[in-house]
Amino acid sequence: MQKKRVLFVCLGNICRSPMAEFIFRKAAEREGLADMFETASAGTSAEEEGNSVYAGQDRYESGPAVLFQILRRDLRLIWVEALSYIAG
Repeated sequence: MQKKRVLFVCLGNICRSPMAEFIFRKAAEREGLADMFETASAGTSAEEEGNSVYAGQDRYESGPAVLFQILRRDLRLIWVEALSYIAG
């Protein structure tokens, strides 16, 4: 079965969309569905370009400390065709 690709989008990709991605991943793992999805997050604005994801996110379980050691990224239109779902 081909994995469903889910993209979580917010304005800056430093807080809401990365957290939504993490919550979705944890829920999928809890339900035994993690192998069915590929997830990512992105922002629609370049306002936060080069900034790290909001530091407060690392207060959650050990997963976010790894997940959120990424720089924010912009939504690229070329990605849209490859996605199954976009949540914003």
